[in-house]
Amino acid sequence: MNDARVSAEITGIVSGIKVNVGDAVKEGEPIALLDCQEHETNLNRMRAMLDAAQAELVFSKSQFESGAALSSKKSMSQEQVSKRRSEYSVARAEVAGVMADLKNAERAVERCEIRAPFSGVVLERIASTGDYAVAGSHIVRLLDNENIEVSANIQEQDIASLKEANEIIFLSREKRFSVSLRTILPIMESKLRSFEARFLFIDEKAPPGSTGRLEWKHGGPFISSEFLVHRDNSLGIFINSDGTAKFISVPDAKLGQPVQVNLSGTTSLILDGRQTLTEGDPVKAIETDNR
Repeated sequence: MNDARVSAEITGIVSGIKVNVGDAVKEGEPIALLDCQEHETNLNRMRAMLDAAQAELVFSKSQFESGAALSSKKSMSQEQVSKRRSEYSVARAEVAGVMADLKNAERAVERCEIRAPFSGVVLERIASTGDYAVAGSHIVRLLDNENIEVSANIQEQDIASLKEANEIIFLSREKRFSVSLRTILPIMESKLRSFEARFLFIDEKAPPGSTGRLEWKHGGPFISSEFLVHRDNSLGIFINSDGTAKFISVPDAKLGQPVQVNLSGTTSLILDGRQTLTEGDPVKAIETDNR
């Protein structure tokens, strides 16, 4: 999200601030004015200089062309023709230089009007009418209210289910906002073992600065990592298959993270004694109050 201190690009007295705190502005909308008299005077001077340089160019070109014609008739020395050619080249360079200065002067006049670099909300008026601004002086603080993202720290063990989620909701002030996962930064916060994730609003956007929490729904059942065991260099789970232990490999499983499985809701998972089980061992389900 853009949060910018919009600055002057030229030197001048601030002649007016056209926005107030809380105003919404569109990209390109004028937000402040600088006294432009000095820059307009310089622009007019550049235009006059260009007129003079172009007149000199026309004259030097005519002199060179006439000299070349006389030289072909042996009526002017080659040295004089070379001098006129040089004067013509200098005149062309002078016109090019003045045109470049004129473009800079035009840009300076355009920059007397400071415009919003993006659509947003004015958070602060930093400068005041009458202030002397130089290039880089902050005028207003502008916050982007369109390209808004949600930033959240996601625990390592929740990453898998978040990536598989078919619906993610940002809850703030008892309102629900649909969001989509844009990216998960590949840097772990070591103390919390969490990653920063960024989300985009799908429809309605929460106000900038809102706080809240995330909820998501995934597309299939997940089981706790405590059911995972190592067998034959792979991770998987044991289930009760008609009274015998059956090992099911889960290729994408990682220790310490919930794992999504494609099992029916009536499948019996084996927890107690799983570490010593082998495929085909007899097992018996025991009803308890805690499971």
